[in-house]
Amino acid sequence: MPTQQEIKEDNINSRAQQLVRVGDTTREAGDFVNAMQLYRRAAEMRPGWAEPLVRFGETAITAGLYEDALSAYDQVAGIEPKNRTGYNGAGIALDLLGRHEEAQSRYITGMERAPDNLPLRNNLGLSLAIAGDLKEAETWLESVAGRSDANARTRQNLALVYGLAGDVDKARETGLKDLSAAQVENNLAFYAKLRTMPPDQRRKAIFGALQ
Repeated sequence: MPTQQEIKEDNINSRAQQLVRVGDTTREAGDFVNAMQLYRRAAEMRPGWAEPLVRFGETAITAGLYEDALSAYDQVAGIEPKNRTGYNGAGIALDLLGRHEEAQSRYITGMERAPDNLPLRNNLGLSLAIAGDLKEAETWLESVAGRSDANARTRQNLALVYGLAGDVDKARETGLKDLSAAQVENNLAFYAKLRTMPPDQRRKAIFGALQ
C-alpha cells in the first residue's frame, strides 16, 4: 500500500505532466507566453524534471525570447549534465544573441559528453560560419560530412557555408547529393540573399531554416 508521501508525489507528478500537456496544446495554438508559463509551473512543481524546461526553451526560441531560452537550457544542463539537449539549446540561444564564442563553448562542452552527437557538431559549424569564421566552418563541417554517420542535414549545412563564402560551385555540388536541381537552385538564391543581410538577420534566418 502506498504511503502518504508516495501518494503526494504521484499527485504532483500527474499535475506536472498535465501542465505540460496543456502547455503543448497552448503552444500549438500559437499562445507562446501562456505556454511558457505552464511549462514554468510544471518545472517548479517537479524541480528535477528537465522536460518542461526543454519545452520552455523551444517555445522561447520560437517567440524570440533568447535570454529566457538560454536560462531554461542552462537549467536543463544542470539537471541532466550528460544529456546534449541543454548544451545544444543554450548554444543556439547564444548564437541567436550574437554571443558566438559562448555558444561554441556550449557545443564543445556538449560534445565532451556526447562525442558522436551530430546536432552539436552541425551547430558548432554553423556557429563558426555566422561568426564570420567561414574557412574554419568549412574545415569543420567537411570533417563532419566525411564521417560514416553523416546525414543530409550535415551536407546541406556544409553547402550553406560554401554559399555564404560565395563558392557557388561547391555549394551546388554538395547540395545535389541530397536535393533536386530545383531545390538546390532555390537554396543558392537563399545563400545569395544571406550574404546581403545584416548579421542579426542572417543568424536568425540560418537557424530558422535549419533547426
